[in-house]
Amino acid sequence: GGANTNWQDQIFRRAISQAYNLSWGYNNKGTTLRLSGSYDDQQGIVRNSSLKRVTSRLNFSQKFWKDKARFDANLTYSNTRNQYPPLSNNAG
Repeated sequence: GGANTNWQDQIFRRAISQAYNLSWGYNNKGTTLRLSGSYDDQQGIVRNSSLKRVTSRLNFSQKFWKDKARFDANLTYSNTRNQYPPLSNNAG
């Protein structure tokens, strides 16, 4: 009896995104170190959809024997969580 539903208001929303980045570096007597990381949180405009991502990286370098040899190491970590909206029977 007289019910009226605005389906776009039921499906869509205002989405908010956040991004944070942090880095740090060190250099002294042949030793170089850099550490960085980031966090992203993005809401989708469709309800129950989002993306969350965490990444980090470590770069290390060490010189030996009066700069005649060098050791380098690079490490990377990434984790992504993607939530898809339930638009069909095989998504979400």
